[in-house]
Amino acid sequence: MASYTVPSRIETERVVLRRYGTADAEALTRVALEAAGAELLGIEHAPSNERSAAVPRRLGFAAGPPSTMTCHDSGEQIPSVSWRATRETLASEPLASAPRPRIFDAAGAELEWPA
Repeated sequence: MASYTVPSRIETERVVLRRYGTADAEALTRVALEAAGAELLGIEHAPSNERSAAVPRRLGFAAGPPSTMTCHDSGEQIPSVSWRATRETLASEPLASAPRPRIFDAAGAELEWPA
């Protein structure tokens, strides 16, 4: 399995404080699937955390298979909930119309998006 490094700094043109987590996830999804070339992106969260579940749901992620990762939830270690996105997810709303964030390398030089 290949690994990918997400650029060290991302700026988005649109920041809505109430949905800051969604804006971050939206930007990172585009970077991972478009700029870094990942084929699959996953989000994991505790089953009881509805706010965390709302982020991938709003972005069009699909519910993933039962997770092999665990998390501390309601006082016990239990399997986390998983969500998945692929490059095809980028063609659907809301990601299809989301602006591409500016991306930078570790030295601070701005990177170009792949054609």
